[in-house]
Amino acid sequence: MENGNSQEIIRELRKHLIRTSVISLVVLMVVVIASIAWFVSNRNVSSGTSAIRSDYESIIIASKGIRQQAEMDYLMLDGGMEYIYEGETYYYSGDGEIALHLSEEKVASPGASGEVTIYVIPTRDGAANIRLYLGLTGYKDIGQNGDILVERVFDPILDAFLSGHILFFENYQDRQYSNWLFNDSIGGIINNTIDVSLPEDTQKGVPYPVTFYWIWPLRYENMVNDLYAKGNLEYQERFMHFVESQSSLSAQINDTSYYYSRIFLAKDMELNDMDSRTKAYNMADEYIGTNADYLYFTIETEAEAD
Repeated sequence: MENGNSQEIIRELRKHLIRTSVISLVVLMVVVIASIAWFVSNRNVSSGTSAIRSDYESIIIASKGIRQQAEMDYLMLDGGMEYIYEGETYYYSGDGEIALHLSEEKVASPGASGEVTIYVIPTRDGAANIRLYLGLTGYKDIGQNGDILVERVFDPILDAFLSGHILFFENYQDRQYSNWLFNDSIGGIINNTIDVSLPEDTQKGVPYPVTFYWIWPLRYENMVNDLYAKGNLEYQERFMHFVESQSSLSAQINDTSYYYSRIFLAKDMELNDMDSRTKAYNMADEYIGTNADYLYFTIETEAEAD
């Protein structure tokens, strides 16, 4: 992290943000990124726009393991209903939002990575196609005098950086990633999708594990040099095409002289070399660390039409 210079720029940028009220929750000093805890939830939604009970859908989504401490301390979501299968306890929602149970505590910070496993439980036999929607939002601790109070940060700039810095993949093997899950065609904070195909011999009530992988590249050079195997076609034809498109910064932060994309934050509108991109990537990381103390991870499900 470019501590001295980038922090000075962040301080200058914050003066503009306070004056223009771009961000409703503002801290008084720059926070050096350490660890950002995950809030995690599991939301089961239906086809269309109105939520219906999961038993009307072809699947329900479940998880197993432990709840995240940050979620229990601050959000206190419903723990979900228990489902026992072959001695294992799964937790699912009949309708609405519940806490996501994971194998261990998840902490996000630049350089961190991990995996998430959830379980699709069919409500009927036979094949089915399901799309999972993954999204991240930032939460800020605004409590005072020891009080616990966290609120969602409604900031499109923060949402953009979260989608471009914390990357989700379907596959991870031999320390290389593939099948990037980013989906820019969906609005809001849902920026990643994974399609699951259940085979013809799928049995009702049998949990089907779905694992995906995440990484927050420590530096820009890690993003472009370390994620994919050499010669990977997805890297050449899709991932780097996206990265190059983000190096042209057309979105301006109100009346400031700063511009941003999903990956970069800088005064320069065109980033054409590794050095300028590295600094702009670090600036965006500091923006995340300054404006979010927790990440709220949402999984939504929707069964595709037959």
